[in-house]
Amino acid sequence: MTSTSHQPRLSAALRELGARIRTHAEPEAFAFAHDGASLGGAKMWNLQCAYGAFDITFEPAGRGYDHLALRARVVTVRGVDIPVADLADVVASKRLANRPKDQLMLPQLEHALAEANPPSAPGPPPPSLRDTAYPTPPGAGPRAGSTGRPPEDQPPTPRRRR
Repeated sequence: MTSTSHQPRLSAALRELGARIRTHAEPEAFAFAHDGASLGGAKMWNLQCAYGAFDITFEPAGRGYDHLALRARVVTVRGVDIPVADLADVVASKRLANRPKDQLMLPQLEHALAEANPPSAPGPPPPSLRDTAYPTPPGAGPRAGSTGRPPEDQPPTPRRRR
């Protein structure tokens, strides 16, 4: 569920930026009158300002803002804390939306994601993750010489990066 209390402030910020609606038919973008209520009347706005193109969405593809907030990172800009969706969640949302413009951006976003999260080195997981990353089946118990890793023919249990 998305709160509407921020929409009047969003409208004021868009006016300050000189935001204009962009479309394929009108590459220069065009001005539009708006207030908090009118912004909330659409699911998405495709906008342009002096700083570049950007989209505002009130209903992201996938599981919504509550899900995005779970892994969001807080970035401080000019003393204001701003939650920013995790790049992996942005990529997943764009895959689900599957719009032509998302399809064009996915290779670049996936490349950025791969650079931000390089594959970990082979070998046993760190001791702090050993028990949660590869749980021992009930009754199996530890074995001498065990590396804490599953047999090669079984995929490892996925771990969540922090």
